[in-house]
Amino acid sequence: AQVQWGTPENEWQTNVWAPSVIYNKVMNKYCYYASTSLFGTANSVIWMATSENPEGPFIYEDCLLYSGFNKHITAEGEIMYPTHYKYTNLGELSQTLVYSKKQIEKQGWFHWWDGYDNSYGKAPNCIDPAVFYDEKGDLWMTYGSYSGGTYIVPLCKTTGMPDFFKMKHTKGYDMYFGKKLLSTNEETEGSGEGPFILYDKETDYYYLFVTYGFLDAAGGYNIRQYRSKNPDGPYVDIMGNDGNEMKSTGLKISGNYGFEGEGLTYLSSGHSSYLTDGTKIFEAFHTRYNDGFGGYFDMKIHQMVRTKSGWLTPLPLSYKGETLNKTGFD
Repeated sequence: AQVQWGTPENEWQTNVWAPSVIYNKVMNKYCYYASTSLFGTANSVIWMATSENPEGPFIYEDCLLYSGFNKHITAEGEIMYPTHYKYTNLGELSQTLVYSKKQIEKQGWFHWWDGYDNSYGKAPNCIDPAVFYDEKGDLWMTYGSYSGGTYIVPLCKTTGMPDFFKMKHTKGYDMYFGKKLLSTNEETEGSGEGPFILYDKETDYYYLFVTYGFLDAAGGYNIRQYRSKNPDGPYVDIMGNDGNEMKSTGLKISGNYGFEGEGLTYLSSGHSSYLTDGTKIFEAFHTRYNDGFGGYFDMKIHQMVRTKSGWLTPLPLSYKGETLNKTGFD
């Protein structure tokens, strides 16, 4: 929420970004995950609401992850800002002895001046959650980031919340943010958001999709693809580059394009998600157009095909119910 400290509730400016809804088989509820953020900053939070009906109403449950916090205190040792980590669920976790204050304050989330460090490859911006089950039935959430990188956390199936104990005791995991799958860097201009992970039984791969660039018509939004044999990586692109390498990586599957004679150019495709009916795979994403301003957009659904080497690529036109007779495209 875009709220100044002490602002009356009736003057709050709120926002909700990038929701992800999944049916939790253990909870017997639909879980609605979303992010709320102060635009242009890393002051963000991912939260969850639940309902017995996919159309709601959804009831707020709790916050999963915060970003943008700090550990600023006054010379007298008192809390200086309401963005101190004490006011996030890190404060609750320290009270319940999941983490100690010492463990929290020695993490690499902070600059030397005690502010939040979301520079290249550092701590993430907690936005754009996407929740999925792996082939074993375990529950995960990937998210991020436009700073720091793209992460994944294991979720408890009984609550839909992060498994902080597991992350604390698993090698390669940040104890709070989870495992970093992709790093932002100068070559991606610090971008990378809207991640989504899909498991394909036919290829036995987990595919990670992420959008680089910026979302306006001239912003160069484009969708990249990685894959892994494990839900938590490592994820590599078609050239074998690990997503955590500090360079521009990922197989580009969508960007600006048009067809001669159509008079329309598709611009800045991004923030994609994916679904399958067991045979076909579909990509959902938004695109803008060459209207002179890029001020309008719509949602597109494209069918995807598998290449001979097992990579997924979208067909160039919207899906209209067609059936393809060929598999193993070059």
